[in-house]
Amino acid sequence: MNNKILDFKRMIGYAIKAPSGHNTQPWLFRIKEGEDRIRIVPDLTKELPVVDKDCRELFISLGCAAENLCIAAKDMGYEPAVTIDEYNTINVYLKKTGVAKPDSLCLQIDRPIVANMIRVLSRKMRYGNSGRFLWRIMYMLTSGETRRRFLIY
Repeated sequence: MNNKILDFKRMIGYAIKAPSGHNTQPWLFRIKEGEDRIRIVPDLTKELPVVDKDCRELFISLGCAAENLCIAAKDMGYEPAVTIDEYNTINVYLKKTGVAKPDSLCLQIDRPIVANMIRVLSRKMRYGNSGRFLWRIMYMLTSGETRRRFLIY
């Protein structure tokens, strides 16, 4: 596998960390050997007709994924150009410039939030029973109220 494909896969790794409506992650990524583009295809099997009748949130999610991909591409020395075709596929054309354009957002996208949160929580929360401590962390990380609960302690 050549370096370009490895770079593209790394960029996709940033793209999949984008927020998506109801965390559906409604995207498929396509790369082909010999092409200088990544295609982001809407995964309509993930549409939510009850809460997102016109797929507005689905397409906003695709835009977020494309933005993350472009941020990562610039950070890796590529110049992205984005088009949308008649099938609603986002085409991100990537030209290797060799000049990285670091963006502070790129660091935030790939930040290990859970590991940092556990480290801080372990200092803040003192339980005699380690099992209870781990259960509490798991609850906080999955409850959807993580940030609020994190600030209380």
